[in-house]
Amino acid sequence: MRKWTDQTVRGKILHDTINTIVLLNMRKQFLDRGISINELSGKTQSLMCRRDNHGRVYVETPNKKTKEYYNLMGVQIPSMVRVDQFKNKILGIAKM
Repeated sequence: MRKWTDQTVRGKILHDTINTIVLLNMRKQFLDRGISINELSGKTQSLMCRRDNHGRVYVETPNKKTKEYYNLMGVQIPSMVRVDQFKNKILGIAKM
């Protein structure tokens, strides 16, 4: 930590604050349904993907529980993602 600058420390504090707010809001939303954040996190990270040489990522079919958790969060699971289109979409949002 002695190598950290004032800006680095402020960034870390901001990051931790945002992370805590998100975690507490998720916990409030899902605890009522009997779902722990650890379970939610584990299931939603269980999606397996593979990338081809043409910039496409194929998402394997999720199991029932994983699909349920994504639906609770309002997220559609695509079967295929074009990396360049996804990147442009995300960077376009960030520029606003």
